Amino acid sequence: MKTQHRVTPRYFLLVAMIATLSLLASSSWAQPATPAHPGSLPPPQTTGDVPSVPSAPSPLIVYPSNQPVPFTRIQLRPRASERYIVWIDRAESQRPEINPMYDQSDVMGLDLKTNQPIVVSDAPGVQTEPDVSGPIVVWQDMSHSCATCEADILGKNLDTGQSFTVAAGPDADGSVDHAHPAIAGKNVAWLELNKTTSSLKVKNLDTGAVKVLATTPRNSGISFNPPAMSDEYIIWSEVPPFNEANFGANIAQLRAYRISDGKMMTVAKDAIVGGGYAVADHRVIWSNSQLNLADLGTGTTSVLYRGDAITPAIGGNTVVWSILNPNTDKLDVWGLDLRNLKPLPLVTDIGNKRNPVVAGDQLVWQNDGGVGNGHVTNISVAGALATAPNRLVSMSKQTPTPQATNKPAVTGATTRNSSYKGMFGAVWVTYNGWGYSDRDNSAIRALGADRNSPYFGSVEVLNSEMNYTTGGATPVPGQYGAWGPRVANAMRFYQENNSYKVIARLDPTGLIGENNSGYKPDDVAQEVLLFAGWRNWLRNIEVEAEPNEVWPLNCSACSWPGSLVYTWNGRRDYRMYLAINDFYYAVWDSLYYYETNCSYAPNNNCQYLRYYSYWSPSMDPDYNPLTDGQPQFGDMAGMVNLYGGASRSALGGISYNVYPNPARDGTGGHLPNTTWVDFTWNQQYWIDHYALPSQISEFGWTPGYMNDPHDPNNPGCGITQYMRWPAYSGIQGCSALDRVDHYFQTDLNYFLTSAERHNATSVAVWILRGWSDKADGIDGSGNKRQWLIDYQNSSP
Repeated sequence: MKTQHRVTPRYFLLVAMIATLSLLASSSWAQPATPAHPGSLPPPQTTGDVPSVPSAPSPLIVYPSNQPVPFTRIQLRPRASERYIVWIDRAESQRPEINPMYDQSDVMGLDLKTNQPIVVSDAPGVQTEPDVSGPIVVWQDMSHSCATCEADILGKNLDTGQSFTVAAGPDADGSVDHAHPAIAGKNVAWLELNKTTSSLKVKNLDTGAVKVLATTPRNSGISFNPPAMSDEYIIWSEVPPFNEANFGANIAQLRAYRISDGKMMTVAKDAIVGGGYAVADHRVIWSNSQLNLADLGTGTTSVLYRGDAITPAIGGNTVVWSILNPNTDKLDVWGLDLRNLKPLPLVTDIGNKRNPVVAGDQLVWQNDGGVGNGHVTNISVAGALATAPNRLVSMSKQTPTPQATNKPAVTGATTRNSSYKGMFGAVWVTYNGWGYSDRDNSAIRALGADRNSPYFGSVEVLNSEMNYTTGGATPVPGQYGAWGPRVANAMRFYQENNSYKVIARLDPTGLIGENNSGYKPDDVAQEVLLFAGWRNWLRNIEVEAEPNEVWPLNCSACSWPGSLVYTWNGRRDYRMYLAINDFYYAVWDSLYYYETNCSYAPNNNCQYLRYYSYWSPSMDPDYNPLTDGQPQFGDMAGMVNLYGGASRSALGGISYNVYPNPARDGTGGHLPNTTWVDFTWNQQYWIDHYALPSQISEFGWTPGYMNDPHDPNNPGCGITQYMRWPAYSGIQGCSALDRVDHYFQTDLNYFLTSAERHNATSVAVWILRGWSDKADGIDGSGNKRQWLIDYQNSSP
């Protein structure tokens, strides 16, 4: 008789305020309330596997400061050994100006042998980022052991209950921050930051000996991503200084240290090896455009899965990871047994399934949405693998059959373009990295001056471009009439005469600094205020862009007047995003102060702010979660809620960038919204139901893939946005994932007309000109690329 595996998920729910954990089986489990949204739109509720949809979603609002603060608790980032599961248990404030980091975060656990809950640490303040090996748990403690110390590494033996300190306080090197611990056996590794250096260290808990594995000056631009460990190896990735002019130079290395003899080795070099990685004994897995396996004992490598694998993990012979399901735009858990190498869908129900790990014979993951929302869940690995073929059959019925994708035909321009048909209208010519005015008029003509009618329903430009010349004159006698003589004239004509959307992106004002030494939120507000005086006709402004790329790679005691003190080490450190959240929340607050305390006298710039819609800064997308297990916008919920839900007549929203490519993301002849996974389930719900306005500030094929494959310092697929992306390429990792030829205009048209746009009010296609030949719609001689011609004349 064939054994039937009954897959019964279990959910771990911390009862707030008394730190008591209840383990509930699905047969008797009652759906907990979804965390309330700070507004009148009800949060997504579930009945079975189907979310309810409100008939009339309402705008978001924030809680007034005189109201009590509602809290909920969520469970994040599980880690596991054979016997124990541990996770972050965080108190989430529903008033956005109160950041989760400043409330309470505990480390909780479950003993799989006794089925008993464990309080690992519920000390005051923030305990976060746990890891476990055998009975020993280590975690990051934020209780500040000294005046200049940010994070310490603490530990506890769950068998004996003994607590201990791994790394704390300033040492001989003046260290002030110890973060992102990993443990295997009696060795603990972590990242350390002091005033001059960033380091990766390892400590033996038996001997107390500490060894520095890697170090770099803080101002080098090099960063280390958090370590992962087995009893045999420590692995981490080293990321070079970001090179915007040459994306191919951003080659990260996956490094390994053999514990037995101290041998260092490079496992892989890849432009996006900064993605997920894990190690078990001498087997290393990592994700770029595919999931790879390296056996460090034999030196062999292989590909386990072709596609973007998020947060891969390995335990025994089981490998698990999350993928973006093209049918649902949600994260599912997939996995395979290394003995048969067959990838299978293991968890596919409603909501996002994040951060899967293997705990002995159990599969564990973090629920974001759907049944078990906000809770860590586990099921039998054997049961999940046994029932996976049924899910695979069900999914295959939904997946569109790939069709040959031919070059798009020009359909003829529409008389009225939808606002979401947008362009990032860089209207300068770049020579040797310096911007000049549009001397050949090609950019302004490409926006519609050649026919005196816009080709696009929206356009985004830098505020610094507004004073560039266009070659036109004003009033009418000029060559292009109202399209000149300055870009500002053209943009005003674009907006006022056609009721189209113009977004000005504010250039970065400066850099945040340590001990109040850098720029501050009011500097940004003053820049907007000055801009409003010059451009009082404008209606939309994006308050800077990509602070997670522009801000310092690491920072110790960063602050601005009146703020808390922030420390982070690397671009995936969740603490950077908490600082970004608070900074741009304060920017909005300053702008609102000037707006509501304005005399509205003549020549007072503040009077124009009431007409401005403020859009949050877009982020450099990262499809992997932050170090606390949250997606990017999960740790910036306050900023998201404020820009998208504040009670102003000129309502703005959230900005984000989308950069898919056929080699990593091709699905059925199309491309998905790869940045969608950077939002939480609730944020996705609000965007999809028009309660959270959004705009896509940049859309294009991934720049890092469009490089010269023959240049060892600039590897890539040798593709540009005006070329065919081949179904089958002679370059490893460059064939379209769905084995269908792709053209940029076809991918773009599908994105604009399908659910992948997710109600974005505008999609600014990157880019008109002046950035790189790989993506420019206009070449160096002023001629339009075919994709731009097709896009000008497409509908939408």
